[in-house]
Amino acid sequence: MLILSSLFSSHLWETVVNPFAAVCNQRRPHITTVQQYYRLFRKDSEPLILGGTVWENQDLGRGLYTVTDDLNVVPGARLTVSPGTVLQFNNGVGMLVQGELARTDLHTSDEMVKFTSAPFVLPHPPNIRLVDDNDNTEVLAGRLEVNIDGQWGTVCNRSWTQHLALLACNQLGLITDPESFENWRIYPSQGDLPMLMDNIRCEEREYDITRCRHDGIIHNIAASCAATEVVGLRCLEPRWSGVRYSLLANPPSVTGQSSMDRWIIEKAGLFDFRIPVFSPALQIDWNYHTFQNLYIRDNFWNGIDVVYNDLTRKPTLGASRFENNRRHGFKIRSPGMTIENVVITGNGQSGIRYKPLVSRELQRDIVTWLERREQPELEANNVVVIPNRNIERLTVYESHLNQRKFLVAKATPDCPLALLDPCIHEISLFASGYEYGLSARIAVQVSC
Repeated sequence: MLILSSLFSSHLWETVVNPFAAVCNQRRPHITTVQQYYRLFRKDSEPLILGGTVWENQDLGRGLYTVTDDLNVVPGARLTVSPGTVLQFNNGVGMLVQGELARTDLHTSDEMVKFTSAPFVLPHPPNIRLVDDNDNTEVLAGRLEVNIDGQWGTVCNRSWTQHLALLACNQLGLITDPESFENWRIYPSQGDLPMLMDNIRCEEREYDITRCRHDGIIHNIAASCAATEVVGLRCLEPRWSGVRYSLLANPPSVTGQSSMDRWIIEKAGLFDFRIPVFSPALQIDWNYHTFQNLYIRDNFWNGIDVVYNDLTRKPTLGASRFENNRRHGFKIRSPGMTIENVVITGNGQSGIRYKPLVSRELQRDIVTWLERREQPELEANNVVVIPNRNIERLTVYESHLNQRKFLVAKATPDCPLALLDPCIHEISLFASGYEYGLSARIAVQVSC
């Protein structure tokens, strides 16, 4: 703190505060000004409310926590969770593990750690509702009724579209699945109310269908739309997003060491309700992990989605259950994973789905986690962008933090020198160290 006195008045002061903080990150410890990093993922005044970035090793004691914002465990940081802990995530909120997620114990407790959705209370907007055949409004599917100028009525389905169905479900505080036509359109009883809306025309930023342009009573829509042709909707409860392990997630220090076990993941699967986009309950971008005693159940999308398996680290999944997930229980896109003593039952489409296709969008999404960083952080996480004239050789060491390196190939100022010239770059790779008395070996896995 710097305090400067005024030359003309002894009671005037100028105070300049420039605090510093140490970030004790395993991969990149550094000193930073407080203003340079995001808010803490947990406040002392609200110890059971979580959300934000985990920069250092943190422990969560046993308790019931509410997650109101995405949790991001950065590379080099560890979040340990006590047995019996429950994390309830708000709708659309998820967790990204770029460091390490672990239990505080290894084998001393059989209590599960649970990640689930926050309790859902059905909203009741003042100008739109769903009604079933018994005039019950506590439903997720039924006849759509709207309030126009103080009068309740129905909507003609003649010009009803999938986009309007999505908009209406969102306005009700719900979501819809556009995967098939029948999933969002049903044919309910007509009811006793007059028909108030037809030919609804909503602009891009309009979220209330009752305020969109439409044909109404003054257009005599009852004469052109049969009374039985009323709109029916089938909506769904919103969910939290799920857990994702990125490329940079801390690898086990010893091959076969469990990354996480005795873990329940349930009621996940909603990534973005507006588009909508859905996500697996557990997604692993680069799998060198060992998971034991997972219980992945009742999720809206896939239970688990493994994109790439690291063939050198022997990834394993054992003693786990995948139950009642709406799509696939287990989706895998590459070989090289050991699956043993697993129960898969009651999933909507298939128990195990092997599909080696990785879309261009998913590939770019995975790689961009390596590119969205400053150079010191790239180096700390063993990410090397090539071509680079200053780098002619790379050495991989047999140690916990340097046993892997990521090479990201893209256009750089070093190559190509001319726009249309071919880019030719050479780099030498070496392995150093010993394990189990054997000299080091190097394995190269290429993903395009």
